[in-house]
Amino acid sequence: MPRIIETNLSMVRDFIKDHQSRIVEIDSWNEYIQKIKENHLDLENKSRDGTILPIPIGRRAFCLTFDDFHLSFISYNSRNQMTKTLSYLIRE
Repeated sequence: MPRIIETNLSMVRDFIKDHQSRIVEIDSWNEYIQKIKENHLDLENKSRDGTILPIPIGRRAFCLTFDDFHLSFISYNSRNQMTKTLSYLIRE
């Protein structure tokens, strides 16, 4: 099963306030991308190593970019605080 490193950067005025990462097992890279495109950011992934929780329900992805093994997007919480999410497909 493919694994990704997922990192969330909490941003305040373009400065990193906090960051957390986890390793997640996914069904497929293309399915992961599709779920992000459809704003299913509250992904319940099969296993986790790390401290961050899934992004809360109701958030939307903005500025989504991806290639064969990188993905990034921006989301905002209810207090309009920005989170930049970076995902990297581990090639094994």
